[in-house]
Amino acid sequence: MKHLEQDLYEPVRLFFAKSGCTVRGEVGACDLVACTKEQALMAVELKLVLNLAVILQATQRQRMFSDVWIAVARSGKAQTGRRYQQLLHLLRRLELGLLIVDLEKPSRPVSVALVPQMVDRSQLIRANKARMLKLKHEFEGRHGDHNRGGSTKVPRVTVYREHSLRVAALMADCDEISASQLKALGAPEQTWNILYDNHYQWFERLGSGRYRLSANGVQALEQYAGLVAELHEQPEEPEKKQFRGTTPGTVPKLEEKSMKEGG
Repeated sequence: MKHLEQDLYEPVRLFFAKSGCTVRGEVGACDLVACTKEQALMAVELKLVLNLAVILQATQRQRMFSDVWIAVARSGKAQTGRRYQQLLHLLRRLELGLLIVDLEKPSRPVSVALVPQMVDRSQLIRANKARMLKLKHEFEGRHGDHNRGGSTKVPRVTVYREHSLRVAALMADCDEISASQLKALGAPEQTWNILYDNHYQWFERLGSGRYRLSANGVQALEQYAGLVAELHEQPEEPEKKQFRGTTPGTVPKLEEKSMKEGG
């Protein structure tokens, strides 16, 4: 059954009325205005689908109202998954509330997905401090800028890839070599894990901890010849970088596997 936006009005009106609010429809530019027992006014925008248009309307209502809600129809797949969570994050940052109206469920059609409330951005930043440190580690660990921003479905040059290229370059002239020998030549601390995981299939294990470069590894050295030369000019630093504003031991160790995404 095809629904109209006006079909959302009665369930939403009853939802606020049951909480003790006085409700009026089509007041000024607002689809619905509710007044609490404390005489606080709230605005509600009705839309079948949560989209940019209704979000813009809701932010305009915030010019006059402290609390603004968006009410949308339940639509199955559209309200699950990563994109929906991103939309919830956006509404939370904009301090908007969200009501989900199930037009096929008359017994209890309205559920609260998000309550409008003030956002403490400093708290949000603190909650994501570990992610920021990991990003900072990746940023400061790279040599130069070898990725075109906005590109997709192409290999990304990460710190992990740079470490792997450094290992591959040191193996290029060896019939076989061990991780300890590579580290003695200046390979990164993560050499053993890089060889063992062999994420890019650049290495061949010969047994007893001995490795050699594979055909894929030879091809990678040709593909990234410019970066390999740059890495050769800047040997691996024995000491880890310390981020500004931190003390030794407070920066979490970056797991190599976490940086393989897109790399």
